[in-house]
Amino acid sequence: MAALAVPSRHSHEDARTFLAHLQCAPRGFGAPSTSAFAAELQRRSQEDDSDQALIVFVVGEPLSGKSTFVSSLINWLTGSGSGVESPRVKLIRWGDAMRAERHLGLLPADRVPGDLSAAEFARLSAFVGEQLQAARTAVRGAGLVIAEFPGCTAVATDNGIEGLDRGFSTCRAFVTDARAYYVAITAEPRLRTVFLGSRETSPSDATSARSATPLAANRIYEQVTQLMLRLHDSGRLVLPGVASAELATRFDHDPAQRDQALFEWFLPHLLEREIGVPQERALVARNMLLPPSKLAIAQADMPFVDQFDYIRQRYGV
Repeated sequence: MAALAVPSRHSHEDARTFLAHLQCAPRGFGAPSTSAFAAELQRRSQEDDSDQALIVFVVGEPLSGKSTFVSSLINWLTGSGSGVESPRVKLIRWGDAMRAERHLGLLPADRVPGDLSAAEFARLSAFVGEQLQAARTAVRGAGLVIAEFPGCTAVATDNGIEGLDRGFSTCRAFVTDARAYYVAITAEPRLRTVFLGSRETSPSDATSARSATPLAANRIYEQVTQLMLRLHDSGRLVLPGVASAELATRFDHDPAQRDQALFEWFLPHLLEREIGVPQERALVARNMLLPPSKLAIAQADMPFVDQFDYIRQRYGV
């Protein structure tokens, strides 16, 4: 495989620096560092005996920094300049999958993300799974297929899925595949505030096609909060020292506790218990606000990652 010519304004070293600054879950579930996780993906994507691409699921609320993470990960994997062949990469985005369903007549043309029913979310999740399989075939051997979507608004029950299936069922469908890896991303409260402010001041950049609007981001934020509360009240998500039915009061009095609980307890629980991801194929990380001198390394480069966008290439959406 010939190395890809990557037209990015960010260097490989910028990508490495950004990945290294993310915090990993403090209780030790998943990779010890984002850099170690990226290195493992690179190693496995280059295995001589590989006949199937790796799949990397990147899940998290809107404004968690998923796109920035994905951009830096692809940059790091394809732009090292070390003489090692770059892996082939295909990227699948949740918003693009929705646009493709509209294009194919599977969703009404005027349907916005927040107005989808539970059944429509489930069908969209299944559609993403179909695109993953097709993209894997298109890679034709070693490489990576990266899927980016919310994925954290549902959990498993004996009777099926509880909550809104924004890619959750797709994650579970691939968990027994030894070449499927999982990343759960969140952002510290200060950074989420910055992201939210940028969406509010530049609403044209946040569309139903590529980025969540402030309204959608806040709606999903509340849905995830309510899901954490239900899990805790039922005893499925245990936070030490917090009695049943006490968590909501704590979140109301100190919203920062909500974000800490999400990072330290809920996202590891989501991957490990609800989806069933083995620790060696998982990463839970928190995006931190960088100092002004380093902000340039944390700007997701959309024109750069668009060249890997499988759904846009396949359907012209």
